[in-house]
Amino acid sequence: MPDKSIQITDDVNSPPKWATYAFLAAVGVFVYLVLFKLPATPFFGDADQSIFLYEAERMFNGDVMYRDFFEFTLPGTQAFYALMFSIFGVHYWIVSATILIIGVVTALLLLQISKHILPSPLCFLPATIYIFFGFRWVGLDGSHRSFSPVFVLLAVWLLLKGKGLQNLALAGCSLAAASFFTQQRGLVVLAAFITFLFVDKLFNQEKWTAFIKSTAVISLSFAATLAAMCVYFVVAAGPENFFYATVIYPYKFYNYGHPNHFGVYFDELTRVFAITKIKDIFDLAKVLFYSLALPFVNLALLSAFLKKHKNVDWTIWRGPVLIAMTGLFLTLSTTAPVMARLFPISGFALIVLVWLFHKFGPSWESKRRFAYASVATLMFFGLFMAIRMQTNWEVAYLDSPAGKLAIVVSPQSERYQWLLEHTKPGDYFYEVYEPMAYFPLRLKNPTRFGQIWPSEYTRPEQVAEAVRDLGEKPPKFILWDNGYLGSGAEHLPGDHTAPLADFVRMRYSPIGDIYEMDGKSIQIWEIKAQ
Repeated sequence: MPDKSIQITDDVNSPPKWATYAFLAAVGVFVYLVLFKLPATPFFGDADQSIFLYEAERMFNGDVMYRDFFEFTLPGTQAFYALMFSIFGVHYWIVSATILIIGVVTALLLLQISKHILPSPLCFLPATIYIFFGFRWVGLDGSHRSFSPVFVLLAVWLLLKGKGLQNLALAGCSLAAASFFTQQRGLVVLAAFITFLFVDKLFNQEKWTAFIKSTAVISLSFAATLAAMCVYFVVAAGPENFFYATVIYPYKFYNYGHPNHFGVYFDELTRVFAITKIKDIFDLAKVLFYSLALPFVNLALLSAFLKKHKNVDWTIWRGPVLIAMTGLFLTLSTTAPVMARLFPISGFALIVLVWLFHKFGPSWESKRRFAYASVATLMFFGLFMAIRMQTNWEVAYLDSPAGKLAIVVSPQSERYQWLLEHTKPGDYFYEVYEPMAYFPLRLKNPTRFGQIWPSEYTRPEQVAEAVRDLGEKPPKFILWDNGYLGSGAEHLPGDHTAPLADFVRMRYSPIGDIYEMDGKSIQIWEIKAQ
């Protein structure tokens, strides 16, 4: 027997336009309040986005990615920020404005996709949970991980609208844009789409020629668009440099970085279960939701579909299956599945979760009341958190060369203030572990490498090149991790940093306080008098 689920119609499914506009306005206000200290000073903190801002400024100043500095992601994020710098100047507010736009556009796309399979007001729930619950903690990220899901959402929305050749071609282009920011994401979603098109062919009893044509259109548009986006960087850096940085290095060495392997999934769960105070319970709830529950929602829907596929109404299951396949493929391709990296792709599982609630939940009236109550509660919770940020956080203002910044008072803020007082824009400066201080202070890294880690993640030839560059263009100050100070046999197998540690010990002396940061002992070292 066919599935007896209610088929959603356009008049039931679509909320009034004013509700959509009001919702997106609320999203914009909330995201603004967690990004900017009123009236308009961007909050600043150490985060991965600093890596891409630093590299974008190098591009803006004429360096060629992969040739003049090392990076293993495809160049979408750096190219975007370099373009923004050429238009608006080199200012930190650009990344905050970008995150604001990403937040609003993501909410819009989640809502538009939800409208295809969920009635109002349930269609507002996925975007509400995404923005007003999770975004404050793990969404304030202007790195590649936040850009690529926007284009994946766009591709899903296009495919939900129909399998016309134009939609397929545009979806392929959108997936190429996703890969231009995070190389594996567009590719794995392309695989998910082809799998979905095959299932769609079986249920619609289409000819093989129609499936082959659809697959060819979306695949060729993906390949041609991604090639066009990358061709400048291939030519400018050289094919060998480009291929090694974006393919060979990630394949061989990326997982040696501490947070870059599947084992961190269990490390995070172990950490959050070690509850010592009330706040830890809330942290546990967040991780359980985003890292333990949501990743399995897509699998649950697909399992239910496979179990009863002979009796389902494909017109009802088509959209949810596409969304769940996309979410599952993205989850399985996340090599470091911690909350911060699973959150940007969690929108697909949120839509699936609400659809399962709609299909198998209580009466429609109960579901409608639950949706209204949940949306109102989460928006109130988000407003409370935003007001708390604005009023309870103790911030210092840093008049940096990249603009005025609001930074939470901490040893880290003191570090930036000290560097601001002892350096000037354009000075050479070296930061060994992460390139966080270069961009806000407009300092120059004399080496090709923004990250040197004590593992196989950093190759011995990279350490040797960094030492040579530091010798040729010695900075006055180095921000050093004292955990690297062992030499020779004191270093663990796979740790190639001994030559760099010897160089720093010989040429530099520690000054000032030691900053404890993420388990690291960070200290400023000054060049010795000659």
